[in-house]
Amino acid sequence: MEAVRSESETGKDDDWPRSFLIFFTLLANLLFGGCIFGWASIQLLFEREDVMHQYCTSSSSSSTCEQQLQSLVLIYTLGSSFQVFSSFPVGLFVDFFGPFLSNVVSGVLLVTGCLCFSLAPPDSLLLFSIGSICIGVGGCFTFFVSFLIGFVVKKAEHVSTIMTMSNCMFDGSTAVFLVFYLLNKYLDLSRRTLFGAYAVIAFLVFVPLCLLWKGVGGPIMNRKKRESIASSKANIQALVAAEEDEEEELRERVGVEVEVEVEVEVEVNDVEEGEARGGDEGEGREVGGSYELVVAGCGEEEAKEGVATSKTTIIQTPPLHHHTYLHSYTWMQQLQTTQFVCVCVFGVLHQFRANSYMGIIKNLLVEYGDEHANYLYTTIYSAILPCGFAFIPLIDILISRLRFVDNFNLCSMLGIIYGSLTLVPLLEVQVVSFFFFCWFRSAFYSILGTFCIQTFGPVCAGRTYGTVWLVGSLFNFLIFPATVLVDNYGSGDQRLFCAFLLALAFVCLYVCEFVLKSTLAKVEGGDRPIK
Repeated sequence: MEAVRSESETGKDDDWPRSFLIFFTLLANLLFGGCIFGWASIQLLFEREDVMHQYCTSSSSSSTCEQQLQSLVLIYTLGSSFQVFSSFPVGLFVDFFGPFLSNVVSGVLLVTGCLCFSLAPPDSLLLFSIGSICIGVGGCFTFFVSFLIGFVVKKAEHVSTIMTMSNCMFDGSTAVFLVFYLLNKYLDLSRRTLFGAYAVIAFLVFVPLCLLWKGVGGPIMNRKKRESIASSKANIQALVAAEEDEEEELRERVGVEVEVEVEVEVEVNDVEEGEARGGDEGEGREVGGSYELVVAGCGEEEAKEGVATSKTTIIQTPPLHHHTYLHSYTWMQQLQTTQFVCVCVFGVLHQFRANSYMGIIKNLLVEYGDEHANYLYTTIYSAILPCGFAFIPLIDILISRLRFVDNFNLCSMLGIIYGSLTLVPLLEVQVVSFFFFCWFRSAFYSILGTFCIQTFGPVCAGRTYGTVWLVGSLFNFLIFPATVLVDNYGSGDQRLFCAFLLALAFVCLYVCEFVLKSTLAKVEGGDRPIK
């Protein structure tokens, strides 16, 4: 009653503050979430402004040199690597300290990084490296805080829409540095001006964002955490009571003494083991998501006539758990669940496939003849990649109407489609693969985020989600040796690597269809987003 009263008392008073909170969170994600991954464009700007050119030897005659390019690649590598590897500690920080302090840290890091890029001397590798790291880690904080707005949304049916928008904003942020390059090229705005303005924009966005999380989002998150744990415990108690009622009803219907034991195996913080057990004697066991209740003393037909002549088995199919039962698990307990293992396999393999695709696509297009087309198709790819927001309506409809497993399988099918198209040595066909890859990325991050919010709850979702990306970042180290193997033993044919990536999509399809699906079938309301 207290939880219901707290929601009803607020009424529509906090609708506008919630709306502003969601707006500024999405805006921050669009401007800063993944901007470091748009490095190709900002590298062109740095080359135009002779950043790191002092490292070139006197014999260098071209506008760029190998030493300069290596320095710029090092700056990018530091920023992007820190963004990926910080996902787990950032998730922990967000869980323990909340969105307010997380946004404060994010804003400070982003403003510092922008000022380093703006004020650093052209030959200061140290300051540019610090700036890149600050922007990368600040973007990671921004993305993980945007993950929390799923708990702020008042209506459950809107969660998938907001999560889809958040992930598409993250993809769209890769175009920020492209805008900077165009402004530098056509309006002659300098690096100092652009990144100085970027620092001011970061300040203007994060100040109201921090205040909104402090005054509106923080209290909502704290209430959601308390309600989530209380709901999980209450649902378990209700489940035990329902099983006891079913046992009593069975006794009355059969008309003889029935000895039944139904055991519910759950691990919940602060809930004693005995509270999750029904019955004292008899035989009972879980059979494929159902309970096998052994009735001693009569057959089912004979029981109707009151004649006890044999022994029969009656199958009941109550749900094993409510969809909130993992919310009160500790983080380590969540990592041991089938749900996490399946999501981790799905997330890690598809993240590896996506990052590998983005890493080899330029070489693949050159192999197919893009160099003779003046890199037209590489330009088309760069323009299509940030356009995931165009799929928001479609993805939202699919997430809200289909089961989680169906959406996971749809992502894998999209991965199979674009992966198959990469094996076709025609540049025109690759444009179609760009389209499906963009759809895949948007759907992949959206369904994964929505599932983690509902399944793991507001207490540990950040670090659990971060663990998936931490494991995925370790797999990214395989990209470089894989390309070396292709160059050394496959005559540089990138299609060999593409075929391997395609095979991984079938692994994801198998895990979700034959492992995760049966697990979610045992959870009441756990197989699809709650409306």
